[in-house]
Parts: sequence; structure tokens; C-alpha cells
Amino acid sequence: MQTRNRQFVSVLIGAFIYAVSMVSLVKPVHIAPGGATGVALMLNYLFGLPVGAMSFFVNVPLLAAAWKTLGPRFVLKTTATVLLCSFFMDKVAAVYFPVYAGPRFLGALLGGAISGIGITFLFKAECTTGGADILAFIIHKYFPQLSMGRIFFYLNALVLVSSIFVFREIWAGFYGVVCLTATSKILDFLLIRLNQSR
Repeated sequence: MQTRNRQFVSVLIGAFIYAVSMVSLVKPVHIAPGGATGVALMLNYLFGLPVGAMSFFVNVPLLAAAWKTLGPRFVLKTTATVLLCSFFMDKVAAVYFPVYAGPRFLGALLGGAISGIGITFLFKAECTTGGADILAFIIHKYFPQLSMGRIFFYLNALVLVSSIFVFREIWAGFYGVVCLTATSKILDFLLIRLNQSR
């Protein structure tokens, strides 16, 4: 019971941090650093649709596909996490947190680093933000010869390349890479530290 409570708190903290980083830092600098949230950020830019709601709707078909492939437990946990992230994005971060207005490079760097902290909390609770994670797990299940790292790279690269056309500038792709790199570096660093402390 205590472990479950810790996981729940970890998911709450992780979803909150991730949501704030995406809406307050990443969204204002017009980048889409991969995944379902990246697609949601592009939809927000094009049509003004809420980032959180779009992130959830982008995940729905992926979650449906994952039910049979990855099992109901994975899908239910991921659905709960995605709903929390969506709620924090649209009802908390977008309403109560200031929008970043500084240099674009710094926004991408900070957004990536802070989202990496949030994702660490989620991974610690064995949860995921959905999107590319779900698709990567499904693809890997059917094509085990492809490494997870390679699948993640191609899926995120697809979103990054798309962002260049959506935001109509090559810099969107460059700063998207900065953000994604910061996320992965922080994630690796924190997960290694957590594993060492056990």
C-alpha cells in the first residue's frame, strides 16, 4: 500500500512538472520536441486548440492499439498518466503559470531539462506520457530486431521534421533537437543516480 501511495505521488509530481515545462517553456518558443505532445503543440500552433486536450486525443488511438499488444494494465496506467498531464497542461499550467518570454535557445534548453525531471518521476512510478513511447513498444513487439533507441529516434525525428514545415522555419527543428537532447541527458543522469542510490 505504501509503495502504491509513493507511486501515485510520483506520478502527480511528474505529470505536473512535465505539463508546466511544455506549456510555460516549450510552447512559447514554437517547437515540437517529439511525441504526442509535440503533435499537440503543432495543432495548438495551427488551430489554437488546447495542448492538453490534443495530447490526450492523439494518444487515444495509440492506447486502443496497445490494449491487445501491451495489455490492459499498461494501457490503464498510461491513460491515467496522460489524463493527468492533459489536466495539468490546460487547467493549471495554462491558467496559473507565466509564459516564458526570453531567448529561444534558453527556453528550449530549460523546457527540455525540466521535462526530463518530470519524466524521471513518471518512469520511477513505471508510467509513461504515452505517444511515441506506446508506438515504440508496439513496433518493437512486432519487429524485435529493431532496437528501442532506434525506434524512438525515428519517431521523434518524424515529429521534428514535421515541425519545420508547421512552424515554417528550420530553427524549429534545431531548437526541437536542443530540447529533446536536454530531456534525454537529464533523464539519463537522474535515472543513473536513482539506480546507484538503491
